[in-house]
Amino acid sequence: MNNRLNIADIARLAGVSSATVSRVINGKIGNRSKIKKRVMEVIEETSFQPNVAAQTLALQRSGFIGLIFPNTATSILSQAYYTRTIESISLACNKYDYNLVLFLTQSASDEAKVFARVSRPGLLDGLIANVGCLNGERLIPLVRESKIPVVLAGRIEGLDTYSFVDIDNVQAAFHAVQHLMSLGRKRIATITGPLNVTDGCDRLEGYQHALLARGYPNDDDLIVEGDYSEKAGYYAAKRLIAREIDAIFAANDEMAIGAIRAVKEAGLSVPKDIAILGFDDSAPSSLVTPPLTTIRQPLRTYGMKLVELLSEQIEDPARTSRKIVLETELVIRQSCCEIME
Repeated sequence: MNNRLNIADIARLAGVSSATVSRVINGKIGNRSKIKKRVMEVIEETSFQPNVAAQTLALQRSGFIGLIFPNTATSILSQAYYTRTIESISLACNKYDYNLVLFLTQSASDEAKVFARVSRPGLLDGLIANVGCLNGERLIPLVRESKIPVVLAGRIEGLDTYSFVDIDNVQAAFHAVQHLMSLGRKRIATITGPLNVTDGCDRLEGYQHALLARGYPNDDDLIVEGDYSEKAGYYAAKRLIAREIDAIFAANDEMAIGAIRAVKEAGLSVPKDIAILGFDDSAPSSLVTPPLTTIRQPLRTYGMKLVELLSEQIEDPARTSRKIVLETELVIRQSCCEIME
């Protein structure tokens, strides 16, 4: 008998989620289920003895987890990245037998009210806090005071001891700009995300590192801050066109699409005169003319890992935090081409 095994170990051996093992132990899955049979076989083989106290706590669980975005519904639901993130988390919840509750807040006072309501044991089993988006830093004191397990979507200073899932934004931006350089582009501008947001700063850092690696000067005139909207990309590009640029790296696809419109309106060609590269691989990126070269984020994996980490914390609150950083992929389309001498 191995008394050191816990529910997470049984879940791993059976190839299911910890939440599913809890449901089997507590009689919430029917006897005809193949999943239950597999879990019970592992329990028998390992002589696993569920902790009585843990079982009691499991019976008190609600089966609901929360997802909080510290921004308005209009801001979140109008951007493809956020809607796809919500979708990926929702699909992961189906796999892990959780119901998802979405919280969209407009102010710090809204967030304080939400946390006061949901962070008490009983309503939610755990919470995913999106700290990587605009206003994410407002969640720092609330996460610290939370009485339920919390996993972070994104990375933020001040919550270093918490589990999080993020992408390598610095490396992704570095590869994007390196690609533009490989095509012979020398005056490469960038339209950044908001610079009070972690991913906005990280993508700017990757852009700057790429320039330095090739011995290109960092020119502040080639950097314009945006807010991830198509409108911001359009007006930023109009400013940059006058600075004799030959490429733009935009920190998301919506701004890149706005930049394409501005370049065309100026009577210039994309990609012949100005190459444009985006970030996210949102659905419109392949439909715009010309189709947009972009950085693809593994959003399906992103949502799955967030729910996986939260499930682990729910099953074992004392578990050591985990930091998961996912890689991205460069998707090459027609908005970039090599300069022909």
